[in-house]
Amino acid sequence: MGQSRDSTLADTIYNVAAAKFSAEHSNGLGVGRHTSIHISRKRTEEDTDKTVGVLPPEEDVEFLRKIWEEHGRPRIPDAAITATVDMVSRLTGSKSVREMIAVIGARMGPAGVGEEKHPATPSTSHSSGDQQ
Repeated sequence: MGQSRDSTLADTIYNVAAAKFSAEHSNGLGVGRHTSIHISRKRTEEDTDKTVGVLPPEEDVEFLRKIWEEHGRPRIPDAAITATVDMVSRLTGSKSVREMIAVIGARMGPAGVGEEKHPATPSTSHSSGDQQ
């Protein structure tokens, strides 16, 4: 997303919204469709409220969601799925059925050829002289 301390407020709002929309698909992690975006600003001497900032109107957030769904929703590359599921397997010693299906689909690729593997992923290929 290219977020940095030099990003404009407009860029930052979109980046935060995109992160929120992505996180909504992470079940049980506290970010859902009914959570809000709060745009904070620096407190001034005139501020008496505990929080300083605004909540954008729901229709503005939904408009950004529509744009994100049409143009900006990131697709996780197959190589990343394979690498992260393998990492989880090494760290936890197990894979869920859903994760194994994702790895199988990623490794099959188009016609099952040419897929790169993470260096720590054990190879399942056999040399031409080996029998299965």
